[in-house]
Formats: sequence, structure tokens, C-alpha cells
Amino acid sequence: MRPQQWRKPMTTSPNITEDLEAHKYLYLTTVGRKSGLRRRIEIWFTVYDHRIYLISGGGTRSDWVRNLLVNPAVKIEIGPHCWRGTATPDDAPGHPARERLAARYQHWTPGEPLTDWARTGLVIELRIDASQPPPATS
Repeated sequence: MRPQQWRKPMTTSPNITEDLEAHKYLYLTTVGRKSGLRRRIEIWFTVYDHRIYLISGGGTRSDWVRNLLVNPAVKIEIGPHCWRGTATPDDAPGHPARERLAARYQHWTPGEPLTDWARTGLVIELRIDASQPPPATS
């Protein structure tokens, strides 16, 4: 990781709206469950009910998911915005984020079957918490 990636100022007042979807990707930084080092990924996202959602197609086999299961404190970057937050699995089969993500990235339309990724992937909810310190820097 280049140190300058951590110099982006944290936004203190979260404004989680669908306007964020003007950006194609979200950057999520977790803390490595074994190493304690920051791990940053680029991932698809959607905004629903003022919350941010992701899907892990690899479920709990994905390293980034394993990391957040051990330490749910994350750094969330969307465009110029940067927040501290908490990541929580929310794996309800009919979760609205499944259809929203499929429509946004896979051109899914109502009445069509969802892809395996959208239907069976692990939904992760990101909650912004401006009162939390940023993830560990070591």
C-alpha cells in the first residue's frame, strides 16, 4: 500500500444517497486477520435505504470477508468520499440489495432469474460510523 492512499480526509457527516451510484466502484479497506496489514479491494456496490451493500461471490471464502468477520472495522471510499464504518453480513435470501446489484452491474430486469452471484453471494452491509477511529494502520 502506498501511504498517500491513507491521506484522504475522512468525511465526518455521512450523506448516503443513491447519488453515490454515479461512481462505479467502491474501495473497501479491511485489516488482515493474520497480518494486521491494510487490505484494499475495488468492488461493486449499491445504496439502499441510506446504507451501502456489497456481494461477495466467494462468500466467506473471500479473504476480504474473512478479514471483516474477524475485525468489522473498515474504511470505505466512494469517489471523493471516505468514511470509517462497520461491515456486517446480512445474508437474507430475498435481500433487496441482490436485485439492485444485479440490475446495476448485470443488466438484470424483474421477471428474469438472478445469476448465481446475485442469488447465492454473501450480502455485506456497510454502516458509516463517523465516531469510530479509522482502521488500524499497522
